[in-house]
Amino acid sequence: MIRFELKKIWKNKIFIVFLFAFIFIDVILIYNENLTQINVNKYKDHRYSIEVYDNIKGRISLQKVEYLESISLNPDYETVDTVFLLQRINKALQYRIKAQEVVSGAETNIEFYESIGNKKEAIRNTYIADCFRGRSINDYYNYDGIDEYLKFDYSTMMVTILMVISIFPLFYRDRKSGMDRIIKTVKNGGHTIVLVKLASMIITGLCLICLLRVIEYIEFHVIYGFEALDHPLYHVPEYNATLFSESIRQFFILDLCMKCLGILIIIILLCAAACIIKYSIAPVIIIMPLFLSGGIIKLFNGYRMAKETELIYVGYEFFTDIFLTIAAAIVICIVGVMAVGRLYIK
Repeated sequence: MIRFELKKIWKNKIFIVFLFAFIFIDVILIYNENLTQINVNKYKDHRYSIEVYDNIKGRISLQKVEYLESISLNPDYETVDTVFLLQRINKALQYRIKAQEVVSGAETNIEFYESIGNKKEAIRNTYIADCFRGRSINDYYNYDGIDEYLKFDYSTMMVTILMVISIFPLFYRDRKSGMDRIIKTVKNGGHTIVLVKLASMIITGLCLICLLRVIEYIEFHVIYGFEALDHPLYHVPEYNATLFSESIRQFFILDLCMKCLGILIIIILLCAAACIIKYSIAPVIIIMPLFLSGGIIKLFNGYRMAKETELIYVGYEFFTDIFLTIAAAIVICIVGVMAVGRLYIK
């Protein structure tokens, strides 16, 4: 049955036309927003920058610093911004000191809050100290493009539009043909068919968001050439203060999972609306502005969460925004599936 529902979605000509149109638009948007970097790659003296980068990337050493200082006097390398590279390397080496200052400050706060009996703030500072303890950056790599990739979030909006195009006609056809009334007369027919429809929508939505994010990753990788993805996320300059201590690659996967959860909630809400509203055009007009305004899309934005430094106190523990959002999304999905089943039967 799921296969049959999936065929109805993927054989929809309007759906296919919009899908290919959005893929094309997605590629063009990335190209336009990263045109500066693309032009740099085409610049005739860019080969000198590549040569210098190949010589200094990896473990930071005195020899590499001396190499940068020596080529700064060479006219052949005048297009290479050696001052900027030296500043980047110095900032990376200084990170250990800054991280230790955060740990020292948190430990001082722990002693103070414990002395006045403020357990909540003591736990919060313990979490921060444990998070930053032992952090250091001893390697230099070009992490340009990682921040751009994470904050590029048109794909979620595109998948939302595609799901609107596919969900409402699927429910509307059943009403128009009277199939929904026939299904409700069969024992367990209502529950079964709505779960099948929902499952087909979820599979479609997850496939679409994964497809678009993979396309985006490939294009950003071609433009910037991602390297050292096994290094911690805090190695990226824009994310030095992040509370996420795992690797860049792991955060890419987490970011995709967050977007998948956001799409799941959007699909469940769209299915619930399709069950309630009798006409297919009305929900589109009512619901589209709500989703495209960015509420749910921004809520499940990994870029925002990676830069979030606030902790949320629940019970006797502090949790990051990422953990609580995932937990809340799972609960919403379970309750939402049950609600859609009841709405369809009624």
